[in-house]
Amino acid sequence: MEKFVASFKQQGIINDLADILNESEELMLKAQILKIEKETSSNYVICTINNLQGLEINKVAETLGEHWKTNKIIEDKRILILIAKEEQKASIIIGKDEKSLISNKEIQDIINKEMIPKLKAADYHLSLAKGIKEVQHRSNAQIKESSNANFWYMVVISFVLLIILFF
Repeated sequence: MEKFVASFKQQGIINDLADILNESEELMLKAQILKIEKETSSNYVICTINNLQGLEINKVAETLGEHWKTNKIIEDKRILILIAKEEQKASIIIGKDEKSLISNKEIQDIINKEMIPKLKAADYHLSLAKGIKEVQHRSNAQIKESSNANFWYMVVISFVLLIILFF
């Protein structure tokens, strides 16, 4: 697997090694990612390959992340999305800081419900755009929920402290 993955050279945030995106689609995806990166601390890397050569897609994605040092993915807020054209498969590898915001089940739902149908229709751009959008949407929803919970926690603590001080 190492030799297979080592043949993939990273070219930036969009790595269309399968040559399935046209120039305007690459630019749209890049703009989508740069907007997210400007608004959040999440970092995306996209890779498309022709085939998996019989390998399991998540293992290829993890190895690719390590090879590209995107597998700070395991350590931070990076997100790698891999598409295998011939097998019509996708993988999303999430960094540990993002894992608290989005579960493996949610990632699999995004792949199965949002990405795979578009892959089967050979709409690779839309598959990737939907994948990026859904990962970010679900991560942001969790952040908002967490912020709301923290707000109410602080309100309750403040109220308890006021009662203690005045009684």
